[in-house]
Amino acid sequence: MKRYLTLALIFALTLAAGTVNGEPSHKDAIHLPAATGSKPGRTGQSSSKSSWETGIHHLQRGPLERQFRVHIPPTLESSTDVPLVLAFHGWGGNEHEFLKHRVVTEELDRRGWILIAPLGLGPEDGKRFRPSWSFSGSTTGLAGPSANQVSGPGGPLTICDEALTPDYTYPSCHSIAKSTCSWTHCLDDDIDFVLALIEEAKKRLPIDPDRIFAVGGSNGGMFTW
Repeated sequence: MKRYLTLALIFALTLAAGTVNGEPSHKDAIHLPAATGSKPGRTGQSSSKSSWETGIHHLQRGPLERQFRVHIPPTLESSTDVPLVLAFHGWGGNEHEFLKHRVVTEELDRRGWILIAPLGLGPEDGKRFRPSWSFSGSTTGLAGPSANQVSGPGGPLTICDEALTPDYTYPSCHSIAKSTCSWTHCLDDDIDFVLALIEEAKKRLPIDPDRIFAVGGSNGGMFTW
């Protein structure tokens, strides 16, 4: 599994290389609108904000403090905008899942690209046990969006065989889980968190807003999909 995660990230880096004049050449690349105005921490920077360095950082989300790890190539020039790769760990993993592999950091350094690896949320606020990423069906345990579940002859379809699968329902999801197939947290909107993280990264790092990519393993891969 570790080998596949490493290969997945290298594949994402290869996709990021396939851009011309800021336009992603791969149809599945994440393409976000370019930011307007100056970027704090760079030209016209605001003295009230500092740039991120390689290491662990946090982003406050209401009562939650979301954690993530940043890797910045040591030879990166702040005057040059570079691609950003977001790497999402698998269920029960952490923000070190990709970056602990030297082949990944060496490839990032060789290409001069930045990577941010966020940490998912566990069953309850403040716990680092079974971190996860929430997406359609993972919180309710039903196939399809919560407001439009896929239905079969017997009603909405569950995403697992309840007779064979352990009940991993997180406490934060008890009020919305429709089956014992619920298996991720309900503490925060992960998509909104990632969008907020990207916006903050644009302010603090020399990121090319037209070259932002995402990769993930297992639960993280499902989330990026």
